[in-house]
Amino acid sequence: MTDVSTLQPEAPSPQLEAPSSLHKVAPVPLIKTPAPQQAEQNGQQARASKGKEKKRKTPEEIAMEKEEREKERAQREAIRKERLARKVERASRPDTVVIARTTIDTNEMADLVGANDRLMSQLRRKIGYRKELTPAKFAELFERSQNIKKEIHDFNKEIARITGDRYIAPRGYFEGRQE
Repeated sequence: MTDVSTLQPEAPSPQLEAPSSLHKVAPVPLIKTPAPQQAEQNGQQARASKGKEKKRKTPEEIAMEKEEREKERAQREAIRKERLARKVERASRPDTVVIARTTIDTNEMADLVGANDRLMSQLRRKIGYRKELTPAKFAELFERSQNIKKEIHDFNKEIARITGDRYIAPRGYFEGRQE
């Protein structure tokens, strides 16, 4: 394309010049459009420069990238299988209960229950070994834990009553069993 800033305005023809008594208008530079042949050459140059920027991959490079993707996919699959094997192994242990997680709330509750189980186990092991964990403090914390479980149990009974669904209370909550 032609650079507009380098173009010089054409000299006005003498017949079209305004008389000096009228106000003078500044000449406007003309924009010259390139000839069709020159425009085609410019387009070819632009395509050629774009081709230089985007390098085509060789078949070897494509094969290497495909191999890397397959290797990453295999690693992800191996990790997934390993996690699944650990879950199955844990589920088969006698001290494990499997919880079906069907809602976000259930996910959160299951995570809270798991953390509570681990922390209560630690609490029981450390009675008397830590100065701040006296038997009285343990009894207070244990009572709070029991009250929280009772609240969840009562909440479940209420939801079951409202929805007309069946609620089977856990062992130890015989008064809440509904059929």
